[in-house]
Amino acid sequence: MSDNISSVVVHTSASPNARLRPVPLTAVKLTDNFWSPRLRVNRDVTVPTQYQLLEETGRIDNFRAAAGKNPAEYTRPELDRFVRSGAS
Repeated sequence: MSDNISSVVVHTSASPNARLRPVPLTAVKLTDNFWSPRLRVNRDVTVPTQYQLLEETGRIDNFRAAAGKNPAEYTRPELDRFVRSGAS
């Protein structure tokens, strides 16, 4: 497990109190009838739609500004909300 320790969300391997042990994120597959359709909708509909809206309103330009690629003013709140929403 020590080889993959950087790929886990929470490292509890050294804790004597932890009952659960971390697994690499790449080892987790959600293929059941509950999560799989929701993940598919997020991937195929929600994220592209949100990206399009952020692009249309100029908010993606904030990422470009942060990377030094566009003179648009960088404002974090809208971007932080989008990133936190995740493309799970």
